[in-house]
Amino acid sequence: MIIDAHHHFWRISRGDYSWMDDSVASIRHDLLPGDLQPIAQRNAVTGTVLVQAAPTLAETEFMLSLADSTPLVKGVVGWIDLTADVPEQLARLSHPALRGVRPMLQDIPCRVIHRSAASCRDLPMNTGRAGRRTH
Repeated sequence: MIIDAHHHFWRISRGDYSWMDDSVASIRHDLLPGDLQPIAQRNAVTGTVLVQAAPTLAETEFMLSLADSTPLVKGVVGWIDLTADVPEQLARLSHPALRGVRPMLQDIPCRVIHRSAASCRDLPMNTGRAGRRTH
């Protein structure tokens, strides 16, 4: 079994990829499951973990919808706003494919990271059930 542990899909028209300027013109086009499927098959890749490419809840919801329709997607690492209601956001994103969150640390003041990390230490990160992942 080969898993691509860090993969991005994006649909540019969604509009939240603010980092996609001319310096990344070579990748500034839609990348979706149909683009990966033949490459994965040719290289015996049996799964991928999608990782957010935009700091929005809409991006995470987009990836979770792709996980629903794409058997190749085995997990999603999404995004939440650590300065907002973290439990509410995690409840909103509750999905069996959600494996974790990846805030954009370069955009967050250190004092916010410290406070959020202390208050979020024991929050469930997978299916909305209380407690920690067991598998």
